[in-house]
Amino acid sequence: MRLRTRVKRFQDSPLRLGILALAGSFVLLPTPAASQKTATYQTHSTSELRDLVEVYSTDRDALLRRWNVAFSSARRERMRSFYEQWQHDLQSLDYEGLSTEGRIDATLLKNRIRYELQLLLREMTLRKDMDDLVPFADSVIELQEARHRFVSVDAGGAATQLAGIPAAIEQMRTRLSDPSAAGMPSRIVALRTANWLEQLVEELENWYEHYAEFDPTFTWWTKQPARQATESIREYADFLRREVVGFTEDEDPPIVGDPIGADGLGADLQHEMIPYRAAELVEIADLEYAWCEREMRAASAELGYGDDWKAALEHVKTLHVAPGAQPELVRQLAHEAVDFLRKNDLLTIPPLAEEVWRMTMLSPERQKVAPFFLGGEVVQVSYPTSEMAHADKLMSMRGNNIHFSRAVVHHELIPGHHLQGFMTS
Repeated sequence: MRLRTRVKRFQDSPLRLGILALAGSFVLLPTPAASQKTATYQTHSTSELRDLVEVYSTDRDALLRRWNVAFSSARRERMRSFYEQWQHDLQSLDYEGLSTEGRIDATLLKNRIRYELQLLLREMTLRKDMDDLVPFADSVIELQEARHRFVSVDAGGAATQLAGIPAAIEQMRTRLSDPSAAGMPSRIVALRTANWLEQLVEELENWYEHYAEFDPTFTWWTKQPARQATESIREYADFLRREVVGFTEDEDPPIVGDPIGADGLGADLQHEMIPYRAAELVEIADLEYAWCEREMRAASAELGYGDDWKAALEHVKTLHVAPGAQPELVRQLAHEAVDFLRKNDLLTIPPLAEEVWRMTMLSPERQKVAPFFLGGEVVQVSYPTSEMAHADKLMSMRGNNIHFSRAVVHHELIPGHHLQGFMTS
């Protein structure tokens, strides 16, 4: 078997794959130390399957670079074949003969491949939801994939295909302009389709630019039809966003999710090895939220707002620093967290982790999608600038008040993302 050959070939190679990733890395574990000034680390590297997993990852990445057209049935079939072949080969693995680390890697790899196959099924469902709105999609996809297969282009035939796209789009727009028409798509499907249309435009432009001018006959046939097709697709995407989804031209588009449903969430939970069903997580969330409400009411009473915790929360939002003072607040809160950890001997903090963290300010544009902080080694701080609209300034200050910021700074720096990343990198 191919897999057995690979395992045998790699048994004597350096072994460094730990349980934290499929790609092979050192797991650094701080040893208990009386002094905060130094920290020593142990390295664990005893998986026989490290190189095998790297072969899987390398092959998969190569295939995804080759088969890179979104929602392509050929791409989906090729990746399905790849995953199923690996799934079949892994059945011959002598699981009981592996070390503990090897068993972990085998389990992770099998789990990942099972999940990838589930994602392909999910992608197929998403594509079926959109097919009725984009009857010309396969024509565009086939042009690009024929290029990838090194098939000689039929310029005249391609021009005919492209020339039919604007007419097909016009028919769709006419149908969708009638709210009483049967089979109207949901707003979610329409938005997903609009985003896919932008990808189809990129594929079409990439296909055209590959041949244009290098092949004069190609350019003579396709220049005008390709331009009209890309313009029509772009306008159609805008039409879906405005007329079906409900976006307005004078406002920034909202952030809209694309629900995957209970089955999709179940697959994601299984992949992350979280032993709960979606319904159980909702039940737990309800219990936790009830606890939060009780605590909020208690805090509200302490602030003099009785049971009206929403009013108390609005009061807390007013407790923000003045413009220009947020970086200093972040600095103070970062030191507060470190002092608390040291005082209570909760964590060993490597001096280098304390030394290297830095701060930047988020741009107004970035704050629209990240209204609070982002963090890690560099904490990125949200706060208003002079160019922001008055309502946006007030919203940013409310959301980044002193008390909210305390939780966020601790989460993003130490003992949060920065320390976690520092200790596992």
